[in-house]
Formats: sequence, structure tokens, C-alpha cells
Amino acid sequence: MSHQRVVVVGAGVSGLTSALALAEAGFDVEVYEAQERAGGLIRTETTQYGLAEAAANGIINSVVVEKLLERLKVPFVGVQPQGRARYVLVDGRPQRWPFSLGDSLQLFGRLVRLAVRGKNAWQPHAGETVEQWTLRHLGRSVNDRLLAPALLGVYASRTSELSATLLMNSRASRTQGKLSARPRVTGTIAPLHGMGSLVDALEKTCRELGVRFYFGQRYDWSSWDGGATPHVYAGSVFHAARDLGEVAPRLAQQLKGVRVLPVASLTAFYPREAAFLKGFGCLFAESEGMECLGVLFPGDLFRGRTSVHSETWIVGGARHPGLVDGSEDEIVRAVRRDRRRLAGQEVDPLATSVFRWPEALPYYDLYLEEVLADLQLPRGLFLNGNYLGQIGLAGLIERGLRMPSLLEQRGG
Repeated sequence: MSHQRVVVVGAGVSGLTSALALAEAGFDVEVYEAQERAGGLIRTETTQYGLAEAAANGIINSVVVEKLLERLKVPFVGVQPQGRARYVLVDGRPQRWPFSLGDSLQLFGRLVRLAVRGKNAWQPHAGETVEQWTLRHLGRSVNDRLLAPALLGVYASRTSELSATLLMNSRASRTQGKLSARPRVTGTIAPLHGMGSLVDALEKTCRELGVRFYFGQRYDWSSWDGGATPHVYAGSVFHAARDLGEVAPRLAQQLKGVRVLPVASLTAFYPREAAFLKGFGCLFAESEGMECLGVLFPGDLFRGRTSVHSETWIVGGARHPGLVDGSEDEIVRAVRRDRRRLAGQEVDPLATSVFRWPEALPYYDLYLEEVLADLQLPRGLFLNGNYLGQIGLAGLIERGLRMPSLLEQRGG
């Protein structure tokens, strides 16, 4: 068992899982966090009507994620049957399958031809955007009516700028090994008492293992000892570009060029009779002119989320980044306008919770593709974050839990 000191910078899910795995491997771990709390973007607000999530509402389950939740004694639930329906707003109405019969037959034919050509036919060209890849293989309709709204909802980014290589690699790494090892609950899951309970359990378990936390304290990089002490940087790409200039100037300069997208979410609680769709949520084709990126229905997704009807609206991203900088009233008004169009009704919410993140998500564009292909870290510096090829929580958790082996591989 090693008792080597390791410094973890950042106490979001990336930092907490890294610290947990390192402490379990016998390292002497210190965690520095500039905020006064752990969790980063992840936070659960408890209201009189139910739970409001500041960011992610759930996690794509895997064997690793499931074992972690069981290890932490965090009860979790899968998506309820009524929460499995997903919609896209196309041609003025929410549709589960946004294609005409002709488009469907054409798409089927294209997929068959790709399947016959083998898996190599799916590989994108270097420097190819998702839109270019889709037009080459699947057609304009698939891009505009399905992939573009879906990826705006997940990455807050446009397919015309998203790197096809990064997204294909991200998907491949998520599915690797899942055919031979499947979790007990498949699909999206969530802690029973909200995402914040996962953060609380991670911090509690880390403390039990001897991890020392320093909240409200930015790490002083002048104490960098040339890599003799391993350092895990688990902050955002925005903060990494700011903080790592002294220890990794070339890396910091590269990361400085990564665009970061602002995102805000508004969870609104309504009387039960105000529900207008049953399902996971609804994304919006850009041609519909909506101000928001999409809406989720947390009460349909997971049991125990609300005693009434709740909706979580996502705004900002590449579509309307300026909305995040506006007042809370402006965000509320944008949601009201979009809801009126989508639901065909004007209903005052019982309560609302607004969360804003000016530097929420890295743009998975062609520049980031170039950076990750040329990523060079000095001895003793390790990274974990949503700009490294996995934007979802499952990927961050799995990378964090692999941190001891990453240190071993690089002689940390």
C-alpha cells in the first residue's frame, strides 16, 4: 500500500471519484476546492414541491457506476415506464419519430448499405463535423430532424461544429465491454434522493478514508515540485487554462483556445393537470425557432421527484448563449414563451428554481479534437474533466476510478 501524497484540485464528481479511488489504493490524498462545497455543477435543491437539479438529472448506468453506488450505499432508481418516450419538436408538434414514410425508407436503405460495408464505413474523416458525416451517410433530414436537436440537448452544441471523431470515440468508449458485462439496471438511473446525495456520499466516504478537504481555497501552484508529488487537475477546461500556466504552459495555452458554452436550467413546478406530455422530454429542431434547447419531465423520469408536475428547461448553449447572462426574469420569460408554443397553454408555475453556469460545457469542436490528439502532460500531472472525451457523468466517474492505474502507468 502506497502512502505517497497526491493533490487533487477540484471537488466535483471528477475530483471526488479520483480522490476516492486514490485513497482506497492507499495514497495520502488532499483535495482543494475554490468553492465552499463539493459537487461542482451537481447540486440538488429540495423544495416544497420536490427536487430541482442544478445540472444532470441522471447518469447513464454501467457496471462501474452501479458498483460505485452500491459501494457508497446510495439507493438509485431507473427510468419509470412512462418516462421512456422521447420527443422532438418538428413541424410544429412533438413527435417520437420525426420522419415521413419516405424519409424512413430512405434512412433504412442507407443504414443497410452502411452495415454491408462494415464498421470501418462508419469511421469519420479527420477534421469532419457531425453534420458533414451525417450528410455523407444518412442525409439532411436525419441531421436536421434528429441528430441536431439531440446533440444540442446533450452537448449544447451544433452539429455543424461538433467533431464527428470526438463523438464517435466517446460513444465507442461508453459501449466498450457492455455486451459482456451489463449492469442490473440498464439505461439512465438516478440516486433516489437526487444527484446531490451522490456528492454527499462521495465526500463522506472520502473523509472516512482519510482524505483531507480544503474548501474555499484555490490551490497554490507555486508549491508545484516538478511532479514529484502527483497532482490530479479535476477542474473545468476554463479553470485549467487559467491555473496550469506555470506548470504546463504549452498545455494551458492549448486549453485556453477551447470554447466553453454557458448553460442555464430552470425547473418549474406546475399543478398536475398542467402536464401536456408523458415521457423523458422533448428536444427542439432548430428550424422551430425555440429559445430553449429542450425540456425534461423529472416526475415522469424517476419516482419520488415531485408531488405535482415538474419540468426542467435547458437554455443557452450554442443556440442562445446570451440568455445565460441575462436576468433570471429573462430566463423565465423565455421558458414561458417556449412552453406556450409547445404545450398550447398558459399556466403560472407554483415555483421555479434557476441555475446558471457561465462556463458549463466545453465545445466538442474540431479545435478540441486537435488538442486532445496532441495532449502532452508534464511528469506528475494528471487530468480528469468533461473536456477529455467524456462529457457525461458516467465517463467522469469511470476515469476517476481508474486514476490509481493511470498514476502507475505513468510512474506517478
